[in-house]
Amino acid sequence: MQLILLSNKPGTTRSVLVSTRQLAFAIAGAALLVITAATALTYFGLRQLADSGGAAVYGLLNATLLQQPHSLASARLDSMATRIGHLQAETTVLNLRAEGIAALAGLKPGEFRFDKTPGEGGPAPDVSSGWLSMGELDSVLDRLGAQVGLHADYLDALESGVLNYTVRKELLPSMPPVADAQIGSGFGVRTDPFTGQSAMHEGLDFVAAVGTPIMAAGSGVVVYAGFHHEFGNLVEIDHSDGVITRYGHCSRLDVKVGDVVRRGQPIAAVGETGRATGPHLHFEVRYRNVAQNPGKYLRADLRRAPGFARLPVAKPQG
Repeated sequence: MQLILLSNKPGTTRSVLVSTRQLAFAIAGAALLVITAATALTYFGLRQLADSGGAAVYGLLNATLLQQPHSLASARLDSMATRIGHLQAETTVLNLRAEGIAALAGLKPGEFRFDKTPGEGGPAPDVSSGWLSMGELDSVLDRLGAQVGLHADYLDALESGVLNYTVRKELLPSMPPVADAQIGSGFGVRTDPFTGQSAMHEGLDFVAAVGTPIMAAGSGVVVYAGFHHEFGNLVEIDHSDGVITRYGHCSRLDVKVGDVVRRGQPIAAVGETGRATGPHLHFEVRYRNVAQNPGKYLRADLRRAPGFARLPVAKPQG
């Protein structure tokens, strides 16, 4: 390769013959020179930054790196605090539900204190192993959450059972329909007061004065309220599951068909309408239209009622 050099003097030129290899070495040398100059400038620039306040920049960077684990720990603690708050709220709800179930079961107030933890004690633990790690705390919270969920399932089953029992108890015709009444004629075969022949008496006769209130023996729905040629003014209550109660010879009726009545609610008054020899209530319990002995349903309460020990007694019947 030939290079032509020009001079400032007119008419003066000079030529130089350069080989390709020499040109490549020249370019490489120039590049190395540029790199060396840039490195030197960078070094002196950083040195000057360190001397004139670079220490503050380094300190800020170092603090940021040190604070990163602390920020992660704070986030973990915040997450745990949130989980503990949820567990406390769920525990409060479970305590309230447990108190409600205890009330349904008939437990006395204060017999079980769900807001108090049982007393505990014992020797001091060995703390040489140190505090729990974050992972161990997570595991403890996981176990507590699982236990709370399991206890909620237990309470669901218990509440369902207690509620079912309570409803059945409310529906069961086990309350004496007339307060403090004597039993005139019991359930079973007896001598018919009108024909003098043996006949099946399918209920209990409660002897009381005309106008004495008659209460529903259990909760249910009134399916009949009107006059019957044998029972006079009659009320029938359906207690579900095929159980029906009859209240006959009433002087008046206080309910009508379709009424929902509660256990112990007044439904009629004692009278002597229909086929009766005097004022009394003829009370029947029927299961799938088959007469049952009402005494089996009323046994516990009848033992506390006057006149039960004198059953049967010759009194007005029908």
